[in-house]
Amino acid sequence: MVNPLQSLRLPLGHPLVEKLCKLSLNNNAAFNEKSEVNFKEEVSKEDRTKFEQA
Repeated sequence: MVNPLQSLRLPLGHPLVEKLCKLSLNNNAAFNEKSEVNFKEEVSKEDRTKFEQA
């Protein structure tokens, strides 16, 4: 199943893109928070460790 937002493709000049950019820039706290990386189940523990060390 495809998430609708993953399939959304809009040109940069589209009014919705401009609105979303303004909303995201106004929400500074969202960019300051650290979020953990979510790996797919197929990723081995060795690869996860390498990524976290890098």
